[in-house]
Amino acid sequence: WMAALLQFDHWSVLGAGRLRDTQELDAMRGSIPNYSSLIGWAKLRYGAAIQRGDAAIASVEVRHLADLIRSQGLLISEMVAVYIYRLDVPARGAAAGAGQDVSSWTAPDLDDLQKTRELEFAAMYFGYPGVDPGVVRKAISCSLSPCVSLSEAVAVNKSIGTAAGSDNLALLNQLAADRGCEPAFFARINGTHEMATTEALQVMSDDLPTEIPKRLGGDLVSAAASR
Repeated sequence: WMAALLQFDHWSVLGAGRLRDTQELDAMRGSIPNYSSLIGWAKLRYGAAIQRGDAAIASVEVRHLADLIRSQGLLISEMVAVYIYRLDVPARGAAAGAGQDVSSWTAPDLDDLQKTRELEFAAMYFGYPGVDPGVVRKAISCSLSPCVSLSEAVAVNKSIGTAAGSDNLALLNQLAADRGCEPAFFARINGTHEMATTEALQVMSDDLPTEIPKRLGGDLVSAAASR
């Protein structure tokens, strides 16, 4: 079945499961897709490749599975995809140790993968309520997966925008449309539960002071703020 997936180039998160069937959405506290079984299958495919001698083919199949997961446009799918990409490196070493030719197997750049992971986390925080619209546009332009960052930022703006006193919701939705993000998915996110002020403070009180510096580094953030 993993080889059969090569014919597809996109998976919609609304294609099956709770997110397809549930119209009422609580993006901050609701269910999210569980990819643990797919991670297990990816590991199993690499293990089988050691026995079969088709490690390079397994790499293509597993990485395409990660591409499909990533195409769903969720932060969790982005993180799972990066994790699966990282499996390629030890699998390559195991295949070489078993005497297989891995010269045609292009390994991912782990540093780039880690930077991608941190950048997507940081980008969504720059889209939060109260952030200057120019900063929002700049952050999304730097994002390698803008639909991921935008989907998370839309969910937060819809959830706590009323408590914040202002939001970037209209701008974020326009940026999503400009980048061809999945309309049905963004329509669903825009229907998320709006939090009362006390609820919003409880959920978000520790986020903004810590997350951007943690992802991008305090010195970098201070330098950007001074400009």
